[in-house]
Amino acid sequence: MYDIEKDLHYLELLSQSFLTIADTSTEIINLSAILNLPKGTEHFLADIHGEHQAFQHILKECFRQHQTQSQRTCSAPH
Repeated sequence: MYDIEKDLHYLELLSQSFLTIADTSTEIINLSAILNLPKGTEHFLADIHGEHQAFQHILKECFRQHQTQSQRTCSAPH
């Protein structure tokens, strides 16, 4: 069942942050776009006891990937 009171509550909250419908729409579009961006690489480690070299390799690889992405982002034309 449709609840207009609930919608009015959300509209009142939005009106506190955004002055116009266009501003609100733009923000919703931007947030939707952010949610659809590709996700970063995630690394999960378990039971690394005694595996110092393997752990170091994974840390270095994670750092390299982060560094490469940062360089691409920072060197992009603005």
